[in-house]
Amino acid sequence: MDINKDSLKKRYFYKLSTNAISLPISFLTQLLVPRLLGPLAYGSFNYLTNFFNSIFGFFEFGTSTALYTLLSQRLEDTKLLKFYYWIMSAIIFIISFLFIIAYAFDLKNILWPDQIYLYIFLALILGMLSWILQIFQKIIDAYGYTVLGEKLKIFNKIFGVLLVLLLYFFGLKKLFYFFIFQYIILFFVIIGFINVLNKSHVKIFPKEKINNQDFRRYRIEFYNYSSPLIISAIFVLLVGLFDRWVLQSFAGSIQQGFFGLSFQISTLCFVFTSAMTPLFLRELSIAHFVDDLSKMKSLFTKFVPTLFAMAAFISLFLAVRSDELSNIMGGKEFVHASFAVAIMALYPIHQTYGQLNESVLLATKKTHLYRNLSIISALMGIPFTIYFVGPAQYGFLAWGAKGLALKMVIVQIIGVNLEMWYNSKILNLSFMRLMMQQVIILVIFILVSFSIKLLFVPIGLSKLLSFILEGVTYSLVCLIIFLIFSKSLISLNLSDLIKIIKRRK
Repeated sequence: MDINKDSLKKRYFYKLSTNAISLPISFLTQLLVPRLLGPLAYGSFNYLTNFFNSIFGFFEFGTSTALYTLLSQRLEDTKLLKFYYWIMSAIIFIISFLFIIAYAFDLKNILWPDQIYLYIFLALILGMLSWILQIFQKIIDAYGYTVLGEKLKIFNKIFGVLLVLLLYFFGLKKLFYFFIFQYIILFFVIIGFINVLNKSHVKIFPKEKINNQDFRRYRIEFYNYSSPLIISAIFVLLVGLFDRWVLQSFAGSIQQGFFGLSFQISTLCFVFTSAMTPLFLRELSIAHFVDDLSKMKSLFTKFVPTLFAMAAFISLFLAVRSDELSNIMGGKEFVHASFAVAIMALYPIHQTYGQLNESVLLATKKTHLYRNLSIISALMGIPFTIYFVGPAQYGFLAWGAKGLALKMVIVQIIGVNLEMWYNSKILNLSFMRLMMQQVIILVIFILVSFSIKLLFVPIGLSKLLSFILEGVTYSLVCLIIFLIFSKSLISLNLSDLIKIIKRRK
């Protein structure tokens, strides 16, 4: 089957289309899952899966990003994949061995307070499958076969929501069944990705042997790229686990569930902009490989402010309506999560900027700088976590989920703008102009969002109907503002957007 590789615009359009189609499916799933599990089990699921996702993210030491960057530049080098499979096997072995040690010495109450070993083990397997899926997603994008991958994801999203509906209507509300559901979904996506690559004539499991010289060359190449990330990975892992451990230890699984709901809602805000991040990194890597600084600058100035505006558009609408959103998404049991939801809805705004900023640093192989900035941000967050979430008897605020959410947003804003300052130097851009773009975009969207909410309050509609009508009105007003002021705000006008959709290589 001969399949042509897709252009950046086509790949982004399909990723964006997939996310747009997936949004109502994800919304429906998010409506069902908190109700299916309840705050306690939902909190346990979030705590355990976050723990093992962080562990796998730590032990890979940025090697998957190195694979993506190097493979994007050398698509014919199939031995690169074979070498990385050795790395994957080593990572899975190490983490499994450490889990056995933790079990043998009964470290459950220290590492996983108030959890049982069955769910801990299931979360370990889920973390492994999620990590493997991310690797194959990067391979798909590196080879430029994003369109087929996105079509598969749409089908799998539909299949996934059907499974959730079955769990919900048959009353299978135990956390065990939900883990099994997650396994089925991830397994089918991984197999589907492998099938896409095989049909595209990619030697996903190359038969070529890696001799000692090849092995040494790859090892040095990965080490030079990833070694600066090892120290930052340690700090990011420890601080990330510390945050959730403090929340679990001093606030409990219910607050963990509230934070989990707010975090899941924040990912809905990130749905459109996340489509661009891997593609943006790939194009930057190629432009840097041929020393094309002007193209890198053009990519940054056109796409980054635009994606920031898209994230702000969604996030600020949801943040202003956190009460209604908590009730709609989680039900009455999650009504006290509204403050955390309001704060975490703001997180994707600068998360978008952060991931795109990091793409510049990784594409230009400035991993030392990326390491230093990551460490600064991680350490900066520790006192915020202690003060906002720590126990009241020691003079801390004990704000639980809303405290951790506030910490994440504050640290994100500071860290992202530090990265942006360095990127403005790398790409020869005006830092103050980028800052002013952020401020103006945020002020416009928050004023529009509040004004429309106040406009609908006297009407007295139901929460769901009011939420929908406010969303439609908000979208129309923001669209008019965008059409009038887009060129001055985000350096990307309507004709640029039309070209993005229509133009092909």
